[in-house]
Amino acid sequence: MGKYKLIVGLGNPEERFNGTRHNFGFRVVDKAVSTAGLTWCVDATSKALVACGGHVVFVKPCTFMNLVGECVGKLADRLGVSANEIIIVHDDTAFKLGTMKLKHGGSAHGHNGLASIALHLGSDDTDRLRLGIGRPEGVPMVSHVLGKFSDTEDPVVDKVVEAAASALVLYEMPFDKLASKYNGSVL
Repeated sequence: MGKYKLIVGLGNPEERFNGTRHNFGFRVVDKAVSTAGLTWCVDATSKALVACGGHVVFVKPCTFMNLVGECVGKLADRLGVSANEIIIVHDDTAFKLGTMKLKHGGSAHGHNGLASIALHLGSDDTDRLRLGIGRPEGVPMVSHVLGKFSDTEDPVVDKVVEAAASALVLYEMPFDKLASKYNGSVL
């Protein structure tokens, strides 16, 4: 095992994407960094914001979703981190809003950020914190993931962000115990 673990929140960097479903991962790592009393710093080499707390490095890529693998790959190489020492925090249409699931490895299932990371790491052996956003019928996928949470969804989102940030703070706990504690609905 390397000296560091990476906790990577996925999202898009421009302000117009704040509050969108695709930026759910950013919201969670922002909360975890704030709770831990850390500060984001620019890492120009990897094109990311990073916050270091001991041997855990929180990461917000400053590239668009389909290019995040470049950032994660550069940081992993520089810090000597292998794929299985990385947790990716991301939105997931397979679960309804209010559900989160910790999972180890697996395919990207159409998520461009996960596909980019797997490509640049040469492995899909990362841990994942999957944040349910649902998948409404009749709404194009791009419109849904790039759409903002509604006022009625915001209280649920806030509860998920709190629970997910708490899970990240305990990331040193054995993964199976962490998953059994946090998998499921947070409502």
